[in-house]
Amino acid sequence: MQKILISACLVGEKCNYKGEGKYNPNVEKLKEKYELVLFCPEVEGGLKTPRVPTEIKGSQVVM
Repeated sequence: MQKILISACLVGEKCNYKGEGKYNPNVEKLKEKYELVLFCPEVEGGLKTPRVPTEIKGSQVVM
């Protein structure tokens, strides 16, 4: 079975900045055809969950 990388929050993992998931029911269709490899770039980059929201302004990340 072919693997695809998918954001962990889309399957309900509580990894976004609020400590919540963003489950998307369309993911169930993907599970039928692919092996899903869950990944959260923010958590893998060392950010904590939950955390203060940030945004990019120019070339800087600000709170």
